[in-house]
Amino acid sequence: MPVRTALIVAVLAFAVATNVLCAAGIVVAMSCVVAGAGGYLVARRGAATAERSGVAASADLSSVVVETIQLATELVMWQATTPQRTGLRASVTDSATPLARPPDGSVRPALSSSW
Repeated sequence: MPVRTALIVAVLAFAVATNVLCAAGIVVAMSCVVAGAGGYLVARRGAATAERSGVAASADLSSVVVETIQLATELVMWQATTPQRTGLRASVTDSATPLARPPDGSVRPALSSSW
């Protein structure tokens, strides 16, 4: 759908620019081709990078969860239930959900106590 819309807009822009000035139509057509191809390539590269980092973060989180579940009996027996005592890294869960935090990295409560 977006490709078809971009193609329609490019053709209409080319037609209008050609009616105004023939040389302008050629420039607009070349600009549409270069921008369209460039945008596609940038989007593909960005999506691939995000996918790789998401898979790596998910794998890290999964390994910590599996380790915690396997050691649950020992952790409870030794009363090591806090993340500091268990040695769990908060950075693993932080890297798995980077978009859930504000840009300054602060943590906000899920429910506001102001109501």
